[in-house]
Amino acid sequence: MNEGEEVRKGKSVFRSVILLMAVVFAVIAGNTGIYAAQVGEVNGNDTTEIVNPTVTPEPDITITPEATPIVKKGLLKEGNSYRYYINGKMVTNTWKKVKNHYYWFKSNGKAAANGYYKVKGVYYVFDEKARRLSPAKKSVVKVKNINYFVDTKGRAVKGWNEYKNKMYYSYSNGKCAVNTKIDGIKFNKNGAADLTQARAMLEAKKFIAAHTTKNMNNYQKLRACFNYIMWYTKYTPWKRPTEAEFKTQTWVYKYALDMFQTNLTGNCYGVASCLAAVAKELGYEPYVITALEDHAFVMINGLYYDNMYGTLFGSPTHPYYHLRQKIRF
Repeated sequence: MNEGEEVRKGKSVFRSVILLMAVVFAVIAGNTGIYAAQVGEVNGNDTTEIVNPTVTPEPDITITPEATPIVKKGLLKEGNSYRYYINGKMVTNTWKKVKNHYYWFKSNGKAAANGYYKVKGVYYVFDEKARRLSPAKKSVVKVKNINYFVDTKGRAVKGWNEYKNKMYYSYSNGKCAVNTKIDGIKFNKNGAADLTQARAMLEAKKFIAAHTTKNMNNYQKLRACFNYIMWYTKYTPWKRPTEAEFKTQTWVYKYALDMFQTNLTGNCYGVASCLAAVAKELGYEPYVITALEDHAFVMINGLYYDNMYGTLFGSPTHPYYHLRQKIRF
């Protein structure tokens, strides 16, 4: 190749490069114009403005399912009270049995608890968990350190009741009498009284009712009972206190009760004891006097009542005796 041909070939390559570059610039200029036109239309004017597009990331969306409402049902403890629900509705003024226990739901929906509650004119006793008490037999039950006497259906039992060799007296709401005296019978802090003493006094009450009339005053009733005891006692010499019993002051209740329960079978010890029980029930303050001469009689307000000496009723004097015991009945 000569020098002239090389020059012509170089010029041809240069022209091709120039042409290629012109095409590239034309393409770039065309795309830029199109983009600027679109931006101008968005801005509502003919101004060409190049805006760098901003890409906003899509936020994370958490879908929370709707909570299903809880429908209350059955026996529920709410706070310190118990309530019962049926399909979400609280029951009132009705009994419900749950696991062999009965509950009474009051007008406010709360179950009766912690003691007695009157339901339709009847007192029932409920424990701390609102359960109606249902002992196997009539007995004393304790709720919140208070003794109640109830039957097998939890109903309050009123009056005198024997339980485990003790006597109890309960009021209409079932509460047992405590630290007090009723009809001369002393009840301790647990509501219990000596069974023999209480029985003797209850028998004395029956005896008075059987041998007196309502229109009699207490003096007349005492006289009528005294006469009956004197006339109808079946003398039994061997019924006397033992030496061990003489060392106590409670034997008088035992012998009084025995006289009442055996249709007046006994001797001066039984006579004095049952007469003292009658006098006590009538409101007097009798003493049983025992003498070393192996005899017993009654003293009321300094007057003597004795089955001996032709019977003494309210006598200001008594034949001489050596005092052994003076027991306040």
